Amino acid sequence: MKLIFLCIFLIVSQSSYCQTKSILSEIEINPQASHQFINLMILDLIELPNKIYNDREFLEDLIVINENLKGQPPEAIKTFMLSELYKILFNFEQSKLVDVDNIYISSSNLDLAEEKLRNNSKLLTKFSNFLMSDMIENFAPFKKDNYINNYLNTALDQSKVDPSKKKKIMLLNKHVGPWIIIFNQFSSKQFKFFGQGYIKHYFKTIKHLSKFFKFQKFTTVEIDIFRSKDGTISDLIAKLDEQKANQVIKEEPQENKVDTAKKDVENITVEPADAADGKIDEIIKNLDQKKP
Repeated sequence: MKLIFLCIFLIVSQSSYCQTKSILSEIEINPQASHQFINLMILDLIELPNKIYNDREFLEDLIVINENLKGQPPEAIKTFMLSELYKILFNFEQSKLVDVDNIYISSSNLDLAEEKLRNNSKLLTKFSNFLMSDMIENFAPFKKDNYINNYLNTALDQSKVDPSKKKKIMLLNKHVGPWIIIFNQFSSKQFKFFGQGYIKHYFKTIKHLSKFFKFQKFTTVEIDIFRSKDGTISDLIAKLDEQKANQVIKEEPQENKVDTAKKDVENITVEPADAADGKIDEIIKNLDQKKP
């Protein structure tokens, strides 16, 4: 009974913090200049606690991106942001975790990834689910006829091996394969945070690259890619600062109560209770050609 009472107390005492709506949920993205992937990345920052990319820093980056790209046509913005997304995706931190030049993805690797994604989808963010579905789907054409397991078979009549098909799967192994390996090796929690590192890297890169467009005005109709439901991103920063100031005032007396409650149970023992389109092929080839 004592334990039940304490659990209820802790839940109630921290409810104001847990139920605080993320300020990022008020972000709206111009559909003409965006892609589903971008929407899911922002949703990931809303869903995942203990962020490595804090809200204020993220909002400040969006303001810079808006300012730098506002003179570009919406379709040009969309193409730029999507192409850079895949460039970064295929050149992210995998090289620190796996040997990207010696990756061989077999049908068993894909089967394991598909099963893990199916069984753990509720433990992953929407972005992580979409990302891995996309990565797995890239290998689908090579899995149907078991080509993925046979193209390196020296006993196979090499005249039956399509050179262009073999080259494509080798590029996929190198640039997409690391995500399959990492996903299979990481726990769902680890993978979510790994994905958020990618998200931060992406927006930081877009912020940096967008400065080259700042003084190239191609349209007189300027648009903001990112905005709030009731105003601008700057308005959200002001709202965030106000929210945090109010939170500090409200939380001060609660901290003492929670500390006291925790001491009461120090000695209590509890029983444990859209696959990528044709542009991806071109991006992968360009990346591979540029490698020194």
